[in-house]
Amino acid sequence: MIRQTGPIVVACDFSESADEAIRQAHAIALDEGAPLVVCHVIPRPIQMHALFTELNMRDLDNLIERQVGLGDKLAARVQELTGRGDDDIEIAMESGEPYVEIVRKAEDLHARLVVIGNRGATGLDRLLLGSVSEKVVRYAHAPVLVVRRPEGKKLVVAATDLSDPATPAVEAAARYAEKRDSKLTLLHVVDIEPSPAALALAPLGAAPPVPTKETVNAVRDAARSTLENLLARFRCQGEVQIEQGRAAEAIVEFATETECSLLVVGTRGRTGLGHLTLGSVAETVIRDAPCSVLAVRLAKEG
Repeated sequence: MIRQTGPIVVACDFSESADEAIRQAHAIALDEGAPLVVCHVIPRPIQMHALFTELNMRDLDNLIERQVGLGDKLAARVQELTGRGDDDIEIAMESGEPYVEIVRKAEDLHARLVVIGNRGATGLDRLLLGSVSEKVVRYAHAPVLVVRRPEGKKLVVAATDLSDPATPAVEAAARYAEKRDSKLTLLHVVDIEPSPAALALAPLGAAPPVPTKETVNAVRDAARSTLENLLARFRCQGEVQIEQGRAAEAIVEFATETECSLLVVGTRGRTGLGHLTLGSVAETVIRDAPCSVLAVRLAKEG
């Protein structure tokens, strides 16, 4: 569930995508009445010189000087993008591995939300394995908004697998839509396609089972009823939609066809060597969606 206290932390690497992240984080902070913290990470850590310790002090002085200069530049950038005054801008300058420092800063500040662009200063248009955005989503305990330029309709789509741990994502979508006067759609994908392993065994005579039409209709009806109950549970107005196919592809296709402005998905994040939940569904949606994606940490089971 999204924390109701704490600041909005937005990551900035001076890219165009980061500019859009700052704009959206600023708007959310105003809506939420929350402080805004803009974080920049200098990616090169200090090199320790065991034999020449005087070089450590030189490197530290250089880093401090660089942080001050970039901090002033970042404050000016935020002012230009948001119109905030000097006393309404909090800049956090860190050094080290970017995703580690962003996650650490968000944890230290008990952030209610982390906002980050979908591509960095390298201009990569997709979230490649190992990118800063992807790792922040994986490791952050706070919800993470991966920003794309808003070009769609004022429609929030919450994709859910209907499990109890997934309800925080639905609740977050409902509250987001309510505060921003957006339409809300709860989406569930009935994934009854044979697995790749089952298809691979088909030539050997092990044909994958095919559910009957009656079974599919029963599953769809049960899913629709559950989604309608979720709308009632969170006392929000909205529509429910049942799609069929591979979950990730169907979610992205629905977002594209409806021209939605925000997709909300649940993730388990990483506490060790775990991966994004729902197999690779959340990861694929975050990477391929045509709109901004809000990744909300799922509740623990049990």
